[in-house]
Amino acid sequence: MENQNSSKRELAAILGIVVVLLAVFMMAAQVFGILSFRFLWPLLMIAPIVFFIPLFLKDNKKFALLWIPSVTLIFLSLYFILLNYAGWNYISISWPNFILAPGLGLFAFYLARKSKGSLVWSFLTVMSALIGYGVVFNSKRLLFICSLISGVFFIIYVFSKKKK
Repeated sequence: MENQNSSKRELAAILGIVVVLLAVFMMAAQVFGILSFRFLWPLLMIAPIVFFIPLFLKDNKKFALLWIPSVTLIFLSLYFILLNYAGWNYISISWPNFILAPGLGLFAFYLARKSKGSLVWSFLTVMSALIGYGVVFNSKRLLFICSLISGVFFIIYVFSKKKK
């Protein structure tokens, strides 16, 4: 019971620190006029990750599945901030990032759990995003390289499986 109360206190303390830092950041942005909430709203997408931090610190293997949404949200948040400053018209050539984000999350899950299945799915989504970039930029080289790497990856994967 005491362990549960201490973990609730830790979570409340982390949340309190994040809220205070966010308030200070927003106030400094208003005073100095450098940053605007209009451009930095995607940082709010990272807020749920604050609740995952104590879980990661306790048992990374047990809560490894939380790496997928964490990395996906962080990547997309940074991508949206970039679009806010560069212009949303660039989404027409950077749409493969929406495929890339969960692929990176799956790779983080693989690093935490060492599950070959998640590595395969991560590889497939990242390669799909790279193929998307190849199509967007009309790059036959990128499409060729992705095809070559995919073939080699699956050959290695098939031959690296342990026989029972």
